[in-house]
Amino acid sequence: EVRSSIMDWIESTYKSVGVVSEEFEIVDRRSAIKVVAPVATIEALFKTTLAPFKRTKGVYNDHLWVKYVDTLSVPREFQAQIELITGIVEFAPIPQGVRLNKSRARGTYLCNVPYTMKRMYSLDDTLVVNTAKASQGPYSDSSRKEGFGEDDLATFQSINGLKDNKINNILGDASADYVENDTDLEGALDVQMLTGFGVNANTSFW
Repeated sequence: EVRSSIMDWIESTYKSVGVVSEEFEIVDRRSAIKVVAPVATIEALFKTTLAPFKRTKGVYNDHLWVKYVDTLSVPREFQAQIELITGIVEFAPIPQGVRLNKSRARGTYLCNVPYTMKRMYSLDDTLVVNTAKASQGPYSDSSRKEGFGEDDLATFQSINGLKDNKINNILGDASADYVENDTDLEGALDVQMLTGFGVNANTSFW
């Protein structure tokens, strides 16, 4: 019911502004609502001003980013339901390139490594965990066996110059049956990212 009210608000605002666009679209994604609308409609919806931005040097200098430049708000009746607005509130990160590009055999061919990921999210490359209380770990409710691959993780950390940061605990109902050949690509990527970002944190795998 609330979602329908929000979509009605978007539709009525579009009509009241009077700027017609063939690309106008409201897509109900259940957990989110996608809106494609004229600039005037977006400004009216969020009581804001949009402005185009362009890079003055480097790659993507022919691309325009549209972002709000003053205040941004939603109607009081929707403030408890609209938790996040994207698309006009941030600049998309620019691809940062690759630090290591040695060979396919070593797993460093055109890959995203902790160095480039930290640059993408503006994290200090020297940032490490300095408390023994910090913990982290991926979780999956999948019924199939998943794993991270202990040897694969050690290789990843070695070729990227990371500290040897082993997994401290295997958790879950099937933890006693965990074996190395349960390795899953998604699980391996999750653990690689966590140990690359959260250096020195106690890392578990579910």
